[in-house]
Amino acid sequence: MKKGIELPVNTTIVIALGFIVLVVLAVFLIRIFSQSDLSPENAINMGCRDYALNPADPENPSEISEKLTSIILGDLTGDGLPNNLLDACRIYSKNPSLTPQGCIDICKSRFPGIP
Repeated sequence: MKKGIELPVNTTIVIALGFIVLVVLAVFLIRIFSQSDLSPENAINMGCRDYALNPADPENPSEISEKLTSIILGDLTGDGLPNNLLDACRIYSKNPSLTPQGCIDICKSRFPGIP
């Protein structure tokens, strides 16, 4: 006497293949949406576009700095922590002491309408 549920071999194969496809799809989607692969170039473009849509007062340096650090772009350094636009400018320019105004200048070169 057999106990339990019996499944035909074809059904078992289809279930196994479905599971494998789901795992591969999950890995693929995780890699696509992972921001750790975000390049500094892409981060600058995204961040400067966001800044261009809502720029800070050019006469107020503290507002500029606050605005640049409030635009979060993702993990650019691979440390698991999100980076902001000022970080992206510093990484892109290879200048860790780049000022907020220097970052604005980078953005202005990409989006000339920024004040």
